[in-house]
Amino acid sequence: PTASLNVAGLVASTLNIRDDDFLAGRYAFSRDPNSPATASVINEGLIRARDGGYVVLAGDYAANRGIVEARLGTVALAAGSKVTLDLQGDSLINLAVNEKTVAALAGVANSGALNADGGRVVMTAAVARDLAGSVVNNSGVIRASSTVAKGGAIYLVGDGGDVSSSGSLDVSGAHGGNVTVQSTGTTLVSGSVDASGSAGNGGTVQVLGQYAGLTGNANIDASGTTGGGTVLVGGDY
Repeated sequence: PTASLNVAGLVASTLNIRDDDFLAGRYAFSRDPNSPATASVINEGLIRARDGGYVVLAGDYAANRGIVEARLGTVALAAGSKVTLDLQGDSLINLAVNEKTVAALAGVANSGALNADGGRVVMTAAVARDLAGSVVNNSGVIRASSTVAKGGAIYLVGDGGDVSSSGSLDVSGAHGGNVTVQSTGTTLVSGSVDASGSAGNGGTVQVLGQYAGLTGNANIDASGTTGGGTVLVGGDY
């Protein structure tokens, strides 16, 4: 909990990468089939990347209980047996979960703070269907507020289980950003989602799944000074 990292970019993973792929700049991580799927990637301290940098926590299970920051960049938590990263493009790196995990403890969770103002926060998990349950769970604070130059985006996406957010999702700013909360099962939002625009239009909020609902104290705001945004809540994922 007292640890602090200040980096240009960081990938922390329990998955393996072949030497040939690493040396060639191919960031394809996969779990050795001969090793048990019992390892986790958990941050309880402070991880801060430079502006435009990235922080990726990836494995069968990844969780943040501390603070992760990457202004104008990407913060990502990913769960799967195979994860591929594209670090060759701009600061908003591309991430794909290519193979579902069969680990007993699987998925991604945030109970701390994930901050990427002007950038993107991604929480994504692909889990075998017989392990159904909450595979993406946010009970903390996720912020990707808009800057003058760039809008922010938040993606909570689960394949093979449910997605829930009881915490805060914030992409507000001069112009509202984009929020997607989506699952192949049940998607529940009981916290707040702020995509409001203080100087322009509101943003876009999508809560999608086979079953989708707003429960408890759920509050979604996509209002804007010059015009409202879009809020879609429904089952047609």
